[in-house]
Amino acid sequence: MGARRGQNLAHWNWTASAAVCNARNMLYGGWILGALAEAAQSLSESRLRELAVVYIAAVGKGEEVTVSAESLRNEGRFRHTRLHIEGAGGQVVAAQAMTGPELESGQSSGVPDVGRWQDWEPVEFGSTLGSGSSRLLEVRAVTDGDPSITKRVRRWLKVHAPVDSTVAVAVVSDAVPSALRLVMPESIFVPTMTAHLKMHARPDGDWMLVDVVVGPIDSLTASGEVKVWSSTGVLLASGTQTCRLLSRPPISPRLARRKE
Repeated sequence: MGARRGQNLAHWNWTASAAVCNARNMLYGGWILGALAEAAQSLSESRLRELAVVYIAAVGKGEEVTVSAESLRNEGRFRHTRLHIEGAGGQVVAAQAMTGPELESGQSSGVPDVGRWQDWEPVEFGSTLGSGSSRLLEVRAVTDGDPSITKRVRRWLKVHAPVDSTVAVAVVSDAVPSALRLVMPESIFVPTMTAHLKMHARPDGDWMLVDVVVGPIDSLTASGEVKVWSSTGVLLASGTQTCRLLSRPPISPRLARRKE
């Protein structure tokens, strides 16, 4: 991202290329989280601790976007940053971040016993293999139950882009929408409305286990809890996401007769 800086304000401009878009040709939400994390760390010159995000509108493939970061408080060990993303039609994301000193490495504890990433086969994630966001992420699905019954989805993920390790955690934490498509296959579109991420330990290694538990669910929205583990069993981050549920509309009787 090309930056323009002032004393307490910075802007970055970039394009939503095909490599960071999903199968619907919309900017992948994880890349938005990663861009916000990178902007907050860059302006504050410290490490991401928490990030809270509201998604206002989608960003289409090829759209020019501007990420802006404004320092709200730069005193003491923790710093607060207001962020927003502007697209062609106006503001698309609003966020706030807290940054601080480098996190400790953390201790291995409580990691789900699902084996190593090498034990599982590659799968699609947001787009078909070899296209869109699947080029950004390598994904191995842990297939140990029916997600529509267990309401739980676990995957090993690795970010191929050359990004900061904390930014990589932010990217893979955007896992609730893809989990919902497995838990609720009747919902064909599950755009994120809000997201919250809290870092717990310094990232270690490329591969991360992302564990999503879906719920609660109502007629309009569904939420999920996310935990991101290192390959050595350290809890790196946790968070939540709330998504809107958009189902396939019923076919009208007249249209149904035309198809017969």
